[in-house]
Amino acid sequence: MAKHYGPKYEKKHRKIKLLERDVLQYLKDHSGCADYNVVYVYFDPNRTGDIGPAIQDLLQWNLAKRTTDGKLELTDYGSQTLDNPDYWR
Repeated sequence: MAKHYGPKYEKKHRKIKLLERDVLQYLKDHSGCADYNVVYVYFDPNRTGDIGPAIQDLLQWNLAKRTTDGKLELTDYGSQTLDNPDYWR
């Protein structure tokens, strides 16, 4: 069973949190919308699978949404969260 505590877990959790912030910033820089597959490959060019949990967290917490035409779109809540430095600590 996987441990959900300790330095290894915290390092992985921090990496996902940083990826989430980077994806939100990427979306903001690209007019709030980008193709889902492009975002996935851009942040995980070696296909390590690290970006998957970050994108899923963004979708789960409504920081981004996936449109019917396969795009990842920044939500208003995601934009507000991106500008909140306390969230990223």
